[in-house]
Amino acid sequence: MEPNQRQIDYDLARQLTGTWPAFFEHFGRLTQVQREAIPSILDGNDVLICSATASGKTEAACAPVLERQLHRPGIWTVLYVSPTRALVNDLFARLEVPAARLQLRLQRRTGEYRSTSEAIPHILITTPESLDSMLARGKRKKTDDHLLAYVRTVILDEIHLLHGTARGEQTKWLLERLHRLRRQAKKQGWTADDRMQIIGLSATVSDPGELLDAYMPNGKVLKIPGKREIERIEFGEDAGASIYERLPAYIMSLGRPEKIIVFCNARKRVDELAYAFDAPLRDKGYRVFAHHGSLSKTWREQVESRAKKEDRMVLFATSTLEIGIDIGDLDVVFLDGPPPDVSAFLQRVGRSNRRSQQTRVVLCADSERDMLIQEAMLQAARDGYLGEDAGGSHFAVWRQQIASYIYQSPKNVRSRKMFYQLFQQVAEPREIDQLLQVLIAQEELVETPNGIGLGPYWLERASSGEIHSNIETAAGQTVVNERTGEKIAKGVRLLSGNEVFTGGQTFRVTSQTDYTLEVAAVKKSGSLPSQWQYVSGPAIRNTMHPMLVRRYLGIPERIWPVVEVGDELYIFHLGGIQMALVMELAEKSQGVDKRAFYPTPYYVRIPAASGQRKPKWLAFASFDRILLIAAEQLDLIESRLGRPYANKVLPEEMRIKEVMGWLQVDRSLEWITKSVWETSGDSLSTSLSHFLS
Repeated sequence: MEPNQRQIDYDLARQLTGTWPAFFEHFGRLTQVQREAIPSILDGNDVLICSATASGKTEAACAPVLERQLHRPGIWTVLYVSPTRALVNDLFARLEVPAARLQLRLQRRTGEYRSTSEAIPHILITTPESLDSMLARGKRKKTDDHLLAYVRTVILDEIHLLHGTARGEQTKWLLERLHRLRRQAKKQGWTADDRMQIIGLSATVSDPGELLDAYMPNGKVLKIPGKREIERIEFGEDAGASIYERLPAYIMSLGRPEKIIVFCNARKRVDELAYAFDAPLRDKGYRVFAHHGSLSKTWREQVESRAKKEDRMVLFATSTLEIGIDIGDLDVVFLDGPPPDVSAFLQRVGRSNRRSQQTRVVLCADSERDMLIQEAMLQAARDGYLGEDAGGSHFAVWRQQIASYIYQSPKNVRSRKMFYQLFQQVAEPREIDQLLQVLIAQEELVETPNGIGLGPYWLERASSGEIHSNIETAAGQTVVNERTGEKIAKGVRLLSGNEVFTGGQTFRVTSQTDYTLEVAAVKKSGSLPSQWQYVSGPAIRNTMHPMLVRRYLGIPERIWPVVEVGDELYIFHLGGIQMALVMELAEKSQGVDKRAFYPTPYYVRIPAASGQRKPKWLAFASFDRILLIAAEQLDLIESRLGRPYANKVLPEEMRIKEVMGWLQVDRSLEWITKSVWETSGDSLSTSLSHFLS
């Protein structure tokens, strides 16, 4: 440590008289992010902290925030909002000792951990959904105030994982409602002031200014340079790229035990790989585990506990283990196929060697196409390029927030004026009236002389707690052990046969209902194949992969390479699902048969006989014509973009506005106009041919 760093640490230790021993005594020194963030937070500023994984952001926020409150008279709460329940649990475990040393009440609130205590906690860790629930249900009967009335600081953890999603949109409205509650608390005399400090934490943010505007408009960015090196473990040219080839080859090459995690993009793939590798790896002394969101809480926690203790294990997982859960120091990360974007790539790769400046990764793929995408992501990650955001609005969240805001009211009604005020920064009263009228017409809401209240649909969701969530899932069956009654998995749909295969194990179905599968574990699968699946909500479509391929192959933005195959030309726009849909709508606007050109997220196909001239339907595409077709094809476009089912109950004008924003029609038309179609060379043609299907 350099002398000036030692002096900075010494000076900050003198300012953190209460919290230094609890948070930093064990380490003896600060990290760079802590040196830069602590002074600004102690001054009471709203701050967005952007720094690498495992750089000490949690302590950089918690120590100064708590220091500010320790010397403040009266009741206070620091609210810590995390994107996942698993991260809440991990943070709770990390903060237990410091909180105990400081004699502070620490509490977590999630769907899995509830509290009947009305005592105001000093530190409250939760998710957006549980924050929504506490806002609506937090009135304290004995004191006639509110559980969250004393929140003086909000820490938004891993905010980049929420931003741009429906849950991020929900978080913005929850902050607005929390500000309103704080103003009410001051008016009622519960607190002396209504100031609320906002701290955002993120490892990877492509546009910090956008995050500030969304969550802390008066804040400032602290971007700490530095990143961990990514070591790609190479295999020989003759070695296969599949996980079935690379994982055994890697383990055979080891001279010592290692802890390995394999990230997959689907729950069923986790189950398949865990089952396939269990026996062969057990023969080599390795334990095999499976972890994903459809497995029960008990199952997941048992896996986490056992994996942490093992020093020779392979853990197959989905994104559930990207962040937060402590399963010990992992030696290497295997990626079974490309993650959805660069941020997810960094989160997954960052799980290994967290105590060092280097992380190790093995890229695996079942096709040359997927391997090329992985290599493109690796290069982008090494370069610090996170890609461009290509999102839009989430108007279905407005519907949910209207219902939750009504439910929060002691009388369970709100006036129209209150909704105008809530949405005044983003919508005109006319738009809110339009939304309210549609919801009233559908009997989701009811209008009475006293105001607007909840209809049967939302009252039912309020009783089940679903009123607080924007996460959409399809109905499925819960897998239950017939002997113990223990839940094994949820969201399963058995289509045929009498076996399901989850968590890397096979279970025989002994009885079933529309909602439950009672099962018994079996060592060997029966002879009759079963068909089953995990159910899920709408799949979010993104445009990241094609654009990363363009960057990796060094193709300028205005150049659209042309690959000739037989009597057809494949024009590689590499603009993603948005560009493909804009082209499809342009075709339909001029009566062109889609099957003739078949736009995909990577290319559009035209007859070779037409030469490399832009077809008229593409050259003369217009925003107004596309808008008309989009209005006619609304259900289809929403489905292709992965928009929520809840959009179907919104006013048509609002739905069209949302899809046009997600399509980014103006930008796509500009790219089409400026594009230059060029025949690609042999090397580029070979690379691009992997994407032909």
